[in-house]
Amino acid sequence: MLKYILSPLFFVCGIIIILLSGCATTTAPVGEVEIPVFPSPPDEPRIIYERTFISSVDVELESDEAVFKRAITGGRRTGFGMAKPFGVTVHQGRIFVSDTVKRQVFVFDVPEARFFEIGTESPGELSKPMGLDVDLQGNLYVC
Repeated sequence: MLKYILSPLFFVCGIIIILLSGCATTTAPVGEVEIPVFPSPPDEPRIIYERTFISSVDVELESDEAVFKRAITGGRRTGFGMAKPFGVTVHQGRIFVSDTVKRQVFVFDVPEARFFEIGTESPGELSKPMGLDVDLQGNLYVC
């Protein structure tokens, strides 16, 4: 008795679904469609994202031996990272980042693939480096 009640119900539902699917049509636009934008965009972008620097791992090269050792042991590559980066300046491929918590200036030297810190020596210790700037001769000024 139950199969006679359910059978017409499924039949009617199937017909309704078929009829409704026939009503929906999609047409792809021919050619390009210009999307209106208000207000109009400004000039072409002048800043291009290239890469992210989080720690010394992002700039230092790793030897083939170290890569093989990590693959075999399942180890992770670690480096010296930043706590609270504040100021950034760039000069001839060197990226200087001030860190107010670690009280250092991190230098990511991309062309030479090396990383070093400024302000770790006790006589030259930095209190709370914030702003940075580099002149044409390469002298770094820390605020």
